[in-house]
Amino acid sequence: MEWTNKYMTWDLATNRYTRHMEYDNVKLVIVYHRIYDEHYAIDKVQTVDGTDITNLVRDRIIERLEKIIERESNEI
Repeated sequence: MEWTNKYMTWDLATNRYTRHMEYDNVKLVIVYHRIYDEHYAIDKVQTVDGTDITNLVRDRIIERLEKIIERESNEI
């Protein structure tokens, strides 16, 4: 997978977004969905090589990433 900062796609079949983002100098691929309005829930956090690290970054980091997604969505 080629990683591009702030790259985002939407999968019609699963109603999920995929976004590339950098957090603390770590390149991540975030899979998430919209709950309502500007609120999002993260389903999966992966490294660029596809390793699922969701369990490693649970709770506090996921909440921060959701806030980043909300803020960036408001900028669009």
